[in-house]
Amino acid sequence: MTPVHTFIHNYIYRRWFQPYRTEIEGWRFLCKFLYLKNARHTHHADSDHLDPTQDSIDEFVSLNRVLCSAVEAYPRLYLTEPIVQRPYETDGERFCREIMASNNPTQRYVLQHLFKALLLIVPPVRCRYQPSAEMGSLPVFLVRTGVEEDLSAPIDFRGIARDKILDSATELSEDVIKVTLETAVDFLGALEAREVAAVGLRPDPAIFGGSTSPLVDMEKYPEWSGDGEDYDRRVMAKHEERELRQMRAIEEGNYYRRDNAIYFGITEEEYKQRNGEE
Repeated sequence: MTPVHTFIHNYIYRRWFQPYRTEIEGWRFLCKFLYLKNARHTHHADSDHLDPTQDSIDEFVSLNRVLCSAVEAYPRLYLTEPIVQRPYETDGERFCREIMASNNPTQRYVLQHLFKALLLIVPPVRCRYQPSAEMGSLPVFLVRTGVEEDLSAPIDFRGIARDKILDSATELSEDVIKVTLETAVDFLGALEAREVAAVGLRPDPAIFGGSTSPLVDMEKYPEWSGDGEDYDRRVMAKHEERELRQMRAIEEGNYYRRDNAIYFGITEEEYKQRNGEE
């Protein structure tokens, strides 16, 4: 994950996940992150945020349709990429890819209908990244793609209170609204719950041996515990601390980029002196 992905991921996960109740079998999550370069934005004069133009949003929608078509065209592709360490990949991320490759879970994946119908766009922010606990106020954009035929009902932005809709620096269509990340996650979570209530979980947890969430006795374990809680509280917090330091180093120019690597806390001159380079 890049730093912004880590902070946003942690915020979304902790707001969406209900211990021993949220279904997480089969790597289930509320959203999928995609990082796009060279998108066009307009600076909002009264803030440190950059709002996407309608042209950029239209490009995002087109890309989403192409991506969905590609996924649906190859529903049983196996992971064939060699399991080698990628640049910037942590040991944990590599381990996850090894597990995925060994189990070939791609043949069990399905494209969620909401993935085709709704986008959440996080524009660039001209300020230091915040810890995940403070990300709820981050301005984001919800975008209806128009692909709603598989949903139980259309997506209606009127379900979001008017006082929670933010002003945009760009002129946008009626299929786009600007809200905070907190409002967006709550709206997405409600839509997900609506679709599950209407058509059930996709894929059916039975193919993974059944759902494990209802097996936990909430009277015996009223609070989240175990390896998952420990990883979220300790390991993910360490990720945030490390990446906050990295972002500060970038802002202060205290880093050196070489080939496919970035060295933090050191300048180019210091790096070359340390390694005996002229």
